[in-house]
Amino acid sequence: MIVKKLTKDDAEDYRQIRLEALDKNPDSFGTTYQEEVIKTIEQFWDRIPVDNNNFILGCFEDKHLIGIVAFNQESRIKIRHKAYISSMYVKQEYGGKGIGKLLLNE
Repeated sequence: MIVKKLTKDDAEDYRQIRLEALDKNPDSFGTTYQEEVIKTIEQFWDRIPVDNNNFILGCFEDKHLIGIVAFNQESRIKIRHKAYISSMYVKQEYGGKGIGKLLLNE
């Protein structure tokens, strides 16, 4: 397994796992499957940040994306020391195997 920052090239894999997360755990997210499924691949591409202070990590096994977590740091000077972890999801078949911990530790 490898953990890496998602890039624009990972947009299709990100879209698939994000929709799965929304479908299987609707109460865990601030949006719904119905809102996201109509979005284009370009819209998912645009959602993948490309800077060091905001990023999405993905855990891959055999080139398959099996878990994600987003990290967002505040940009305003007085609160720049704050950051948020959101949108965490690990595929159900990988539950209990430490994937979430691996993502958070990274």
